[in-house]
Amino acid sequence: MKKLPQVLRNAQGKLSPKDYETLRAIADTYTYFLELASDETMTTARLRELLGYPKSDSAETDIDDDTDPEMPDQGTDRSGAEG
Repeated sequence: MKKLPQVLRNAQGKLSPKDYETLRAIADTYTYFLELASDETMTTARLRELLGYPKSDSAETDIDDDTDPEMPDQGTDRSGAEG
């Protein structure tokens, strides 16, 4: 982490201003998320939310739909014999 400012200074003279600003924004975001991740009160769920991942809540599944075409016929046991 201590090398990042020096790397950015070195890159500034070698990149176009637009590319340098993009690289700097990436570095700033990376630094921000490292700080968040080091916070002991930060949860994985909150980090996922900040990154834009949808919430995964098992309670949101549709339990009324029991007609899954991938499920075997309910009239047979595990061996395939009629039950």
